[in-house]
Amino acid sequence: MHNRTKIIITILALTSGLGFAQQESLITQYWDHLNFFNPAATGVDGTKATFSMREQWSQIEESPQTQMVSFGTRSGNRVGLGFSIMGDRTFIESQTMVGVDFSYHLPFTDELNVYLGLKAGGNFYNINTSGLQTYDLMSDPAINSINNFLPNVGMGAYVTFKDWYLSLSAPKLLGTKRAKEKDGVVSSATDRTHFYAAVGYDWYVNSNGSLFGGDDLRVVPSMLLRYVGGAPAVLDINTMVHINKSIGFGGTYRTSGSTAGIVQLNLNNITVGYVYETSTTVGIANAGQTNELLLQYRFN
Repeated sequence: MHNRTKIIITILALTSGLGFAQQESLITQYWDHLNFFNPAATGVDGTKATFSMREQWSQIEESPQTQMVSFGTRSGNRVGLGFSIMGDRTFIESQTMVGVDFSYHLPFTDELNVYLGLKAGGNFYNINTSGLQTYDLMSDPAINSINNFLPNVGMGAYVTFKDWYLSLSAPKLLGTKRAKEKDGVVSSATDRTHFYAAVGYDWYVNSNGSLFGGDDLRVVPSMLLRYVGGAPAVLDINTMVHINKSIGFGGTYRTSGSTAGIVQLNLNNITVGYVYETSTTVGIANAGQTNELLLQYRFN
């Protein structure tokens, strides 16, 4: 592929889905890292540790790469504790978002449960311009490197009713600004509050001894909506089918222009997942597929 074509595809990819503000990175298997997006979900499903790795647009050099780690556990009958970390790198920009998650359980009835959550943490943000090549022998003062830490707080609510769940959250409430002035040159970027809303349903189907050996067949449709001011809202529509509690498969459609196939294998307390994602946007489709891996361990 010629360099000019690579540059055009990269520009299209990095500007796709953007308005006046940038959407934060998102993984397709979001339900396995739900406490990253909503601290209220911490420990709701018991004690588990989850790691994900995502490589976007495989045909583009230095394309976006994301790693995510989350952990949650119960402390007593009402309290959930955990942490969540996301590392994100694109070209010369990298950032690491860290958070300590707390949730509190408010049981209303045997079927209706409400969880409220708080997140405290921040973002280590870095732009490394030392490797950039310019046409001038002298360095350009307008492309200085940036390295700072921006504290933040978040909150959320998580509701379960029978086999339904509803998640509402804003993991970073503060609209932080990264600005640096040196010799009259100002470098700046702005983080805006992101809002997340998710709804899902667990449909348990008993096979009565046919086809699946009498064990459960579980169908899980879900949707995730994310919004930030100045950019279009993005909706993920997802359906997973789990057989015998050992294998799951499904797909996702994202309104920003992508589709994905998902497969998960459950081996005792370990879950391994893989996502193959392609873009439906003209131009970005030539940037290659996106691959996402997941590894989760559930503690007894």
